[in-house]
Amino acid sequence: MRLARFIFISLIIIFFPVFSYAEGYLKIHFIGLEGAEAILLECGQEYALIDTGSEQASGKLINYLQQKRVSKIKYIILTHHHEDHASGVFEILNKFEVGQVFDNGMRLHKNVSLERRYVEVVRSKKNFHILEAGDRIRLGGEAYLDVFWPVNKDEYSDNDTSLVMKLTYHGFSCLFTGDLNNKGEKRLLILKPDLKANILKVGHHGYKDATSEEFLTAVSPEAGIVNVASWWPFDLVAEALVKSKIKIYRTDKDGNIVVIVKPDGQYAIETSRNNP
Repeated sequence: MRLARFIFISLIIIFFPVFSYAEGYLKIHFIGLEGAEAILLECGQEYALIDTGSEQASGKLINYLQQKRVSKIKYIILTHHHEDHASGVFEILNKFEVGQVFDNGMRLHKNVSLERRYVEVVRSKKNFHILEAGDRIRLGGEAYLDVFWPVNKDEYSDNDTSLVMKLTYHGFSCLFTGDLNNKGEKRLLILKPDLKANILKVGHHGYKDATSEEFLTAVSPEAGIVNVASWWPFDLVAEALVKSKIKIYRTDKDGNIVVIVKPDGQYAIETSRNNP
């Protein structure tokens, strides 16, 4: 029987004499990068990034991280190799001290210049590792990231092989899907039918080839958060979310979106539109 691998990240936990929502133990920052995707996990004084946006948007991402006084990134997870999710890693590695870098381990096209550069800068380094379905990452305290997908490393990396991870903390949960599309969703539902989460990071920026009715039913989120540009076609998925009575937050309209989770698992969602 295969034993699940455990990757431990020791994070500093700061306890305050009086607790308020703004001082939440765990914060999830969905950063508005005009459609490119980067999600910051903040726990105490340590940080992890899920995706790094595009190289073109890296200046905006770096500014956001610096405003939050991030100096060291303990952990970078790249859900898949596409430019709008992974090419920002080049500038991030130049600007910040980075501990570990992970991706889905899928095959890359050696004749594509971006992927050749990615192999040289990321995969060839000693601090690079591959995440596999069944892995569990401890973020600190009782906060964990469980890796659900992908499972077949012989395929070429594409949207349907995006890393899928579920963050859990004392009854709270958030499902991160990268650019997972309907093809990947169907295969994942067979292997992992229990995907229920409070919050869904909507797959493929809310495009119509993702977030099927079956997938939404399985996750049954209270809120769906979409990293999306104003010009991106989102109407069909938006209708599905509204039909399912799922509250929609989108970076093109709400700006930066921050989920603040208390130690008892209760959470609040703040946006830069409401808190400039």
